[in-house]
Amino acid sequence: MIKNLILIAISLTVLYFSIEDHGYMFISVPTFMMLSYYFCDLSLKIIYKYTITPKKDINIQSILFIGLVPIIFSFRDYDFTIEGYFLFWKLAFISILFSLITILTLSQFYNFKNDKKLENIIAINICFSLLIPAIGVMINKNISYEKERKQLIEIYSKDIRNDKYGKSYYINFKTNYNTDESVDISKDFYNSITQNQIVLITLSKGILGYDYIKKIEKARE
Repeated sequence: MIKNLILIAISLTVLYFSIEDHGYMFISVPTFMMLSYYFCDLSLKIIYKYTITPKKDINIQSILFIGLVPIIFSFRDYDFTIEGYFLFWKLAFISILFSLITILTLSQFYNFKNDKKLENIIAINICFSLLIPAIGVMINKNISYEKERKQLIEIYSKDIRNDKYGKSYYINFKTNYNTDESVDISKDFYNSITQNQIVLITLSKGILGYDYIKKIEKARE
């Protein structure tokens, strides 16, 4: 248990310094998974210390694919959510609670103390760390408690990014919260605007408190 507590503390420390910067996702994501694993593993050790371990083994690694389904449909929504990166992380931390409840519930019927313990716990953690943020961002997008509002913003740069699906066209701007945002737009719209141009965005305030960009268009001169 001491090992778990030490690794949890290390994970939280690393996340504290890395999570603020998008560029450190390659550190934040595996560190978060380590935090999730050792937190759930610690809880299991405590439970098994005071209860009888079930005899039936469990192999639930395929559950991680459940989390992949909604993320496919909501991936673009993160781009169009102002501070969507931070919304993702808030929901990711909440997902640890769902993972823990699932693991502790299953532990009443199945034995996690087998050679598949690592794979089973990580699979559950991956499932919920994808599922909960995906559901959350879709809820924030589709359920709003305020009327739509329009806002003028200045594009401070635009760029073309290449990935395995081809070229993507982005505009970059600062929000009223002084955060940098990048939004994927169509090629035609990208070619029709220039750097430092003012554009008009239509926003809706989602039920989770985050603005969602519903429309981007040229501002009338």
